[in-house]
Amino acid sequence: GSNKIVLENGTLIDCLSELLDKDTSLIKFDNPSKGDVMLNVTYENLRQNPSEKETKKSFLMELKKALKFSLIEEYPENKYQLVIKSDSLLKRYLSINSKDYSSIYSGPGVFRAYNSSISHIADGLNNVYKDNAQFVADAADDKRYAFKIENIPFDKLKIYLENKIGLSFVTIDQVKGAKKTTRVIFDN
Repeated sequence: GSNKIVLENGTLIDCLSELLDKDTSLIKFDNPSKGDVMLNVTYENLRQNPSEKETKKSFLMELKKALKFSLIEEYPENKYQLVIKSDSLLKRYLSINSKDYSSIYSGPGVFRAYNSSISHIADGLNNVYKDNAQFVADAADDKRYAFKIENIPFDKLKIYLENKIGLSFVTIDQVKGAKKTTRVIFDN
């Protein structure tokens, strides 16, 4: 097994990324400056033949005790995935010439997609609704669409997309394979 972990000049966030097997973008510190704390640690698991996983787990427990923090796994709030609700409705907005360039215009209260993929549409909606939501999309759908949305408040957006465009969105915890965020919370 692997019973030793040596960390030289590593930041706490990189260390947690390694221990949790998780990208740093999915680790959120309630106090972000704590993530940049530099660590020099050698940890040895004294159990007989521990697995690498066991060593990581017991090191993490010691680290939590020493630095006085706890971890909470949760789905990010206000993160949504755009999904196709009605193919027949959405077909009406298919772009004829998909070789053409794609453009998204998003200004105060106005959103226009021209020849845009669903991923582009998600990015554009992020600009308009950044105070309420973060949208992601399944990049596998490469069809292109054109439509506009004007002055639709966020609380009416879902109904509007479903009834008029054929799109909808679901909270990220309803998406297969969605990854949880780990929140790092210090005691003091």
